Formats: sequence, C-alpha cells, structure tokens
Amino acid sequence: MVLYAVLQKKLVQQHPAQVLNMVLYGIPALIYTPMADISAFQGLDFKTWAIVVFLGVNTLVAYGSIALAFKYTEAYKVSIIVTLNPIITLITMSVLTSLQVSWIQPESMTLYSIIGAILVLGGAVTAVFFSRKKKKRVLAEVSK
Repeated sequence: MVLYAVLQKKLVQQHPAQVLNMVLYGIPALIYTPMADISAFQGLDFKTWAIVVFLGVNTLVAYGSIALAFKYTEAYKVSIIVTLNPIITLITMSVLTSLQVSWIQPESMTLYSIIGAILVLGGAVTAVFFSRKKKKRVLAEVSK
C-alpha cells in the first residue's frame, strides 16, 4: 500500500489522474476479460443489473476520487482512508446481517476478524492523532 501511495502521489503530479486510472485498472481489465466467466450474468433481472451497473459506476467514481485525492492531499491521509475501506465493508455487512437482509449472504465475523478490524481502526486513529500533533508542533515553531 505504501509503495502504491508513493508512486501514485508522484505520478499524479505529472499525469492526469484519469489516465493513471486507465493504465492501472483499464489495461488489466482488458487483459483479464477474455478469461472472465460471463455466464454468471445470464438471466439477471432488471433490479440485479441495476445493482451491478451502480456498483461499477461507484467503483469508477471512488477510484477516480482516490486518484485526485493523491494530487491534492498528503499520501498518508489518503492511505488511511484506503485502509479503512475494508473495515467499512465489514461494518456494513454486519449491519445487513443483523437486519436479516435476504438478498445478500450473511457475513460471519470471527474473533480474529473483529480483533483485526480493531487493530486497523486503532492504527488509523493513531496515525491521524500523531499527524495532527506533529502539524501543531510545526505550526507553533513556524509562528515563533
């Protein structure tokens, strides 16, 4: 993740974010498309197709936003957000499971997954806390 963040931060200063996304995600998509099993899409109803299209557009917007964030924000802040994405997914799946939603498979959270989520959240909170503390210290030194 760190290597990706550093490279993306450097590249987005010289190239448009959408071009970088096309290279990073478009070319592999074209390469892997012939190996994809598209039979899973046969027989989908309109509602399911709408969900598939929404998720595809959502992914394009999300990764485009992340690429632009690397251009205008420090890389460590964007990396924290990217790190939290799986945690947000786990929380969403837990909520849907507790609501007994029938259109998605329930997610079983083990003790290890809960501990892992807590560690990731703790790391993200620690990173934000220490970055704010360091920024305040630098601002105090500059103002003297």
